[in-house]
Amino acid sequence: MKNTIKSESIGVTKDESTPNNQVQNDKVRKFAGRSMVEMLGVLAIIGVLSIGGLAGFKIAMSYYRANETIHDVMLRAVNVQTRANYRNFTGSEFSFSDMGAYKTKNTLGYEVHAYPESATSDYSFRIEVSDVPSEVCKRINNMNPTAVDKIEPTAIGCGEETQKMIFYFDENFSISPPTGSSGSSSSSGGGSSSSSSSSSGGK
Repeated sequence: MKNTIKSESIGVTKDESTPNNQVQNDKVRKFAGRSMVEMLGVLAIIGVLSIGGLAGFKIAMSYYRANETIHDVMLRAVNVQTRANYRNFTGSEFSFSDMGAYKTKNTLGYEVHAYPESATSDYSFRIEVSDVPSEVCKRINNMNPTAVDKIEPTAIGCGEETQKMIFYFDENFSISPPTGSSGSSSSSGGGSSSSSSSSSGGK
C-alpha cells in the first residue's frame, strides 16, 4: 500500500512539475538577450549613421565659417570705403578700432587686416584673412562673392592646411548693384517716344 502511494505520489509530482518547468523555460526564453549577430548588425548601423552625421556636420560648419568670413570682409570693406580720404590714405594699414574686440580678428578668431594698394595697382585696397582652414577657403571660392574683384588663393591653391586669403577691392566696390540704370533707360525711352510722337504730330 505504501509503495502504491509512493508511486502515485511520484507520478502526481511528475505530472505537476512538467508544466512548471515549461513555464520557467518560456520565461527564460522571453528574457534572453540578443545574439551576437544581431548586436553586430545594430552597431554597424549606428556606425554608418554616425559617420554620415559627422560628415554632414563638417560640411555645414564649413559653409557657416565661409559665410561668416565673407560677411566680416564685406563689413570691413564698407568701413574702409566710407572713409573720406581712403583713396589718399598714407598709412600702412587701415585701423578698425571702432570694432572693439574684433578690430584685428573676426568672430571665428581669424586674423584680419586691411591695407591700401599702391597707386600703380589695379585695386584700391585689400583685406587679408589669416588661418583660414582649407575647406573654408574652397567654400569661399566656390561661393564667388561678386563684390570682391579678386581672391587669392583660388580653390585649387587652397591646399590641405590653413591659408592666408587676400580679398582685393577697387574704388568702384559696391555690395548692391548700381541703381537708377533702369530708370534712366526708361526715361530715355520715354523721351524718344514722346519726341517721335510729337514729330509725327507736327508732320
